[in-house]
Amino acid sequence: MDYSLLLKIKFPLKITYLFITIIFIGSFIYVSFLKCYDTFTYKGIVNNELIYINVPTNYLDTLLNGKFIKINKVKYNYEILSLGEVELDKDSYLYYQMVCIKVDKKFLNNEVLTITAYANQEKIIQKVGKFIRKE
Repeated sequence: MDYSLLLKIKFPLKITYLFITIIFIGSFIYVSFLKCYDTFTYKGIVNNELIYINVPTNYLDTLLNGKFIKINKVKYNYEILSLGEVELDKDSYLYYQMVCIKVDKKFLNNEVLTITAYANQEKIIQKVGKFIRKE
């Protein structure tokens, strides 16, 4: 096969552009209507089957209004038992509040857990719209 034969092969350009356009529009529509959450990660410690989390007060609503939490990548429903007093961290000058929650699983005493709270479920298109309106 030489170069002159390769030049005679016709490439369907219009069909290729149409196919790429359909894939792009389809993936945009799919991604736009995916639902996502606001997530925040905290560290907590277990004491007598209860989990104590020191939460900054400006992110406290994510735990209070959250749908669920993930502890070490496992999803759990939770119940807030008590809220502590607001305290000031002298190093970072942030206000923190101790939150006591209970989940269905029992953990070891004094175990440190990585807790991710999921709140404010919205479609991605709504989040982008809010971001555009802010600026």
